[in-house]
Amino acid sequence: MEQIEKYPLYILRQSDLKDLLSSQEIVYVRRYQELIETHYSESFLYQLPLSQHKQDEVSGDLSMVVEPNLDAPVFCKALVTVGHIDVHSE
Repeated sequence: MEQIEKYPLYILRQSDLKDLLSSQEIVYVRRYQELIETHYSESFLYQLPLSQHKQDEVSGDLSMVVEPNLDAPVFCKALVTVGHIDVHSE
């Protein structure tokens, strides 16, 4: 769930990522994003002009949607022996 909590808007915007999630995970990430938006609105966005309330705005090359570093290494630890696993890079 850690990745869902870091990148909820990114996940919701990627249709291919949503295909990899269970229905419970999709509900979780949608609800989590709603909670973030409510928190921001009640904490400080209400003090800003309406034009600055958007949390998914793109301006030029800059995007407010936080994206994961897809080139970062990933480490996994197997808790049980599962045999040989082939890992292919794309």
